[in-house]
Parts: sequence; structure tokens; C-alpha cells
Amino acid sequence: MNNSKLVSLLKTFSLSEMKEFKDYVQSPFFNKNKKVVALFDFIKKFHPGYDNDRLTDESISAALFPGMKHDYFKIRNLTSDLFALAKDFLSQIYFRDESIYYPTFILEKLREKNLNTIVEQTLKQFKNQLSKETTKDEFYQLRLAEMSQQEHFYQITKDPFGSHSYFQEDFDNFFEYALLKLLKFYCIMIHDNVQNNFSFDMKMFDQVLDFIRTTEKMKNPTLIVFSRIVLLVLEKKEEHFFRLKSLREEYSASLQREDRYMLDLYMSGFCADVYNIQAGTDFQREHFLISKKQFERDEMTVGKMLYPDFLIHVKIATRVDEFDWAEMFINKYKDQIAEDEKQSCLNFCYGYMSCKKGQYEKAMDLLSRANFRSNLLKTQVKVLLLQCYYELGHDDQVLSMIDTFKKFLNRDTTVTEYYKNAFVQYLKISSDLLRVRELPKGKKRNYEITGLQMETENVINNLFGIKLWLREKLSEL
Repeated sequence: MNNSKLVSLLKTFSLSEMKEFKDYVQSPFFNKNKKVVALFDFIKKFHPGYDNDRLTDESISAALFPGMKHDYFKIRNLTSDLFALAKDFLSQIYFRDESIYYPTFILEKLREKNLNTIVEQTLKQFKNQLSKETTKDEFYQLRLAEMSQQEHFYQITKDPFGSHSYFQEDFDNFFEYALLKLLKFYCIMIHDNVQNNFSFDMKMFDQVLDFIRTTEKMKNPTLIVFSRIVLLVLEKKEEHFFRLKSLREEYSASLQREDRYMLDLYMSGFCADVYNIQAGTDFQREHFLISKKQFERDEMTVGKMLYPDFLIHVKIATRVDEFDWAEMFINKYKDQIAEDEKQSCLNFCYGYMSCKKGQYEKAMDLLSRANFRSNLLKTQVKVLLLQCYYELGHDDQVLSMIDTFKKFLNRDTTVTEYYKNAFVQYLKISSDLLRVRELPKGKKRNYEITGLQMETENVINNLFGIKLWLREKLSEL
């Protein structure tokens, strides 16, 4: 019994839910079997742990059927019935507390019975409740669409030829709901197409794109935000980023937590692309401000903090010298990191910060103890260690690291060729930096530097800041 589906489900019930479930089981509307009521009364005494040795099929049988021989199948049938009631109870709770269709079904039944006065009162009540909603997400929009549909249906019965305005409102509310759902799908599809090279059949995308580019009549705040997110993800233009920034300030209270998180995620992705692909620094501060606002709202995750995200937030802050904030972030979220990755994450973060501060010996010690399983993160550690050796003037170690790095890239099958090519370019120019640094000042040195600057600009991406670091080192020669 302790490992049964029934017990597994009941363990999740709160005390208030158990009280409500008791009323549910005892209601003859839902259950007429008194033995099922008796079974619940016996089992509830063991809530919430259900780990008592007395909770067995035999003890249940003795309590429910005293003096009779234990019948396994009889007890199994009763527990199955109670399990089915528990699942139905959850659906009833959801329908009562969460379902957008609860008001709809009530209004439909009232209209069927021609209770017009009660329909009008109920419509007014539900519309008043809806008007007090602060979050204008897709579920709000669907409730709005359902409510306007009910009002439209009711007005038709009163005046079949005078309900056109209600019909338009009914259509407009459902259209905004459908459009919002489409835009959310499109955002994910575009993102996955870019990140994972997966091609989707994006039906009606061109038509929807034409619509959101030309209309100014959308009313739902979440819809307005996602229409601009689609444009940002698709076109990657600064104007879309800054428009979203202003919309975030204007509509933040109207967005649900998950939509605010996704807005920040897409805006952060734009900043990351500027840095990683274009090797631009103009959006580093904006990137940090997104993390900072998420931190202030306690909305940096939609669940547990994943260690790759943990590292990213620290790097974003460190790039703009926000070391105190990075320290505050680390202290708040470090205990959410899985134990097997926690120490490597902390070593990397403090090593990365030390490197940015110019504390290269300390950085090398910490980074050398960042033992990640991920080859991409191992690559990042190697990039930083090479830079530390270079800054300290340890030329032999730089050359040794370049050789080791090349062999690592040749063996690795997880890092894409696109990134591998960038790292190969980075290693080649790093090696040339050592050679040119030893040349005497003059025309030959300047010529070599100019050539390396041109090669640097041809490096195909700036992953882990490799292109920006090469630019900086060349400017110092």
C-alpha cells in the first residue's frame, strides 16, 4: 500500500486539500459507496507520510470488513475507486479555481434556461472580475474572448439584428488571443532554427509578419511585446531592442512572470549576439542591466538556476566591472548549483573575475581547478589560461598551450566546426602575437601588426571574447 498510486497521489495533498477531499468523498453526488468513505477515513490517519507499518492491505481489510477473510481483489477495487475519485477531485479543483471555461459553462447553462436577469448579473460579475486582472497574458486574453463571445450570444437572443458591435468585439478579442499564441510559437521556431538549425513549417508567418509591421491597433500588452520580440529575433535591429526596453518599463506589471522572463531572455540574446558574433561592446551595459533587473525582481529563473546560466550572469557583470554585484549574485544562487558542478563553477567565476582585474596568477590557479565535463566549457577555460600566460609573459607556456589546444580541438566531436574554425584562427594569431611582440619597433613591426589586425577582423566570431582580446593585445604593441 505504501508504494501504491493512491498513496503517491495523497502524499502531495496539503492539509486543506485533504479536508476538501474528505467532503468530496463523502458527497453522494460524487460517491455513493460507503466503503470508499471508510477506506479514506482509515488512510487519512497516516497523512502526510504514509510510512506506518499498519498501513497494509490486510489492516485495511480488517478495519473495513471485520471478521471476514482478507480479499485482495476487494481491497484493490476500493483503492482503485478512491484513486479515481482523487484524480477527479483535482480536476474539479482546477476547474473551479483555474479554468477559463468555468464562467463560460455557467453562462451557457443559464442562457439555455432563459434566465436572462441572472445571465446579465453573472455577465456583469465575471466582467468586473476580469477588469481587475493586472496580468494581461494569453490566458487573460482567452478569458476575455470567451466572455465577449458569451455576451455576443446573449445579445443575439435579445436583438438578432442589433448585435453587430458585439460580434466585432467577439472577433477582435479572439483574434488577439490567436495572434499572441502564433507569435509565441514563431519566436521559439525562429530561435531553434538559428541555434539548432532545425527547420519548421511556419504556416502563415509572412502574412502575420506583414500584419504586425503595419498595424497599430493591438490592445493586449503581452501581444504588443511579443510582436516586437518576433521582429527583434528575426531582424536583430537595435530599434527593436530599444522599443522592447521601453515596452518592458511600460507593461512590466501587465506581463506574467514567464513572459517577463522570456522578454528578458530574447533581449539578452540580442546583446549576446552583438558581443559573440559582431564583437561589439555597445550593449554590454544593457546586457548587465537586464540581469540586474531580473535579480531585483527575483526572476532570474523559471525553476532552478542551471550552472551554464549561472556562469553567464557572472561573466555579463564582470565584463562591465560590476564585481560587487557578481559577488552578490554568486552568494545568492551558488547553493542552487548541483554539487558535482558547484566547485568548478565557483572556481571558474572567481578565476574569470580575477583575470578581468589583472590578477593573472590567482586567475590561473582558480581556472586550473575548474574541471567541467562540457567540452565547450573546457575550451573556455583553455582560452582564459592562454591569455593569462600571455599577460604574464610566459611565452613557452603560451606555445605549449596552443599546441595542446589544437590537439584538443582535433579530438573533440562536440564543438561545431563553426566554433572550431574561430578557435583555430584565434590560436594562429595568438602565436603570431608572440613573434611580433619581439620585433624591434619600425616599419616591419608595423606592417606585421597591420596584417594581424586584418586577420583578427576576419575571425568569424567573438565567442568567449577571443576577437576583442586579440584587438586589445594588438593595440598594445
